[in-house]
Amino acid sequence: MAPRKVGGGGNGGSGASAHGEGGKHRRGIGRIGIVLVTMLAFPTLLFVALSHGAADIAEVSSNGAATGAAGPTGAFADGEGEGGALATERAAAPDAGSAAVEMPHELPTPDLGAGKTTLVEKVTAIVDDKLSGARHSVFEFSAKSLDGKTIPLSGFKSQVLLLVNVASKCGYTDVHYREMEQLYKKYKSHGFTVLAFPSNEFGNQEPGSPAEIEAFVRQTKKASFPLFEKVQVNGKGAHPLFVFLKDKFGIREIPWNFQKFLVDREGHAVHQYPPQVDPMALEGDLIKLLGLHEK
Repeated sequence: MAPRKVGGGGNGGSGASAHGEGGKHRRGIGRIGIVLVTMLAFPTLLFVALSHGAADIAEVSSNGAATGAAGPTGAFADGEGEGGALATERAAAPDAGSAAVEMPHELPTPDLGAGKTTLVEKVTAIVDDKLSGARHSVFEFSAKSLDGKTIPLSGFKSQVLLLVNVASKCGYTDVHYREMEQLYKKYKSHGFTVLAFPSNEFGNQEPGSPAEIEAFVRQTKKASFPLFEKVQVNGKGAHPLFVFLKDKFGIREIPWNFQKFLVDREGHAVHQYPPQVDPMALEGDLIKLLGLHEK
C-alpha cells in the first residue's frame, strides 16, 4: 500500500515539507544575521570571544564526558563549581551514542578580569578598565567653586598648575598658604596658578562652612588663588580629579592635608610632593615647567 500523503489541497505532502524546510532555512539565516549584527555592534564581546574562546572550549573524552579546558585534574573535571558538576553528571550517565559538546555555564577566569567568571563580568571589567584610563589630562575634569558653580578645569589650559588639598586648622596651614601665595604672585604672569581644594578628611581640620573657609583664606591668610568647594580625596566618595591624580603616581591614599601635585601646560601631572614638603621647595621644578630656565 502506498504511503498516505499528509497535507491539504493541491500542495500535497511534498509542498508542506518544502514550505517547512524553507521556513527553517529562513529562520536559520535570521539567527545568523542576529549573531553577526550583535558581534559587529559589540566589538568588545567579539574580542573576548576570540581571545579566550580557544582556551575555554571543552574537550570530550572517549566516554562522552566533558573534561574541560582545565584538564582531568582541573575544576571542571573535579566537579568543583557549576561547570564541574555538569561534567561529573555526564560522566556518570550512560552513553547515549551521540554525546553533544556543551560549554560549561561559567568559563575559567581570564587575566583581564581578575576574579570575574561570567562573560558579562569579563566585559564589564574590560569596559571599566578602558573608562578608568579614558582621561589623560586634568583639563578634562571640572570642580565646583565655594559658591557651588561648576568650573571646568579646561579654563586653565596652557597654564602650569599646583593642585593642593588644604585645611584651615592643620599644622602645615600657615607655611603652605604663605608660600603658595608667594609662588602664585611671583609666577602668575608667566602662566602659573594654584588650585586649592579644602578637605575635612584629616583630623576634622576643615570643619567650616564655605563662607567661613573663604573668609579665613581671603582675609586671614590673604591668599588670592582660586579656591574650590570642600572635597573628599580618599575612599569611595573621592573627587574624580584626585582619583586621577593618585592613579598617575600609584598613590593608594593621600596621607594628609597639603598633598601637592604639579601639572604641566598640557594638563599632565608630572610631580607630586607630600605634605611635609614646603611649597617653595618645588620652585625649581616650577621654573622648568614654565620654561623660564631657558631665558
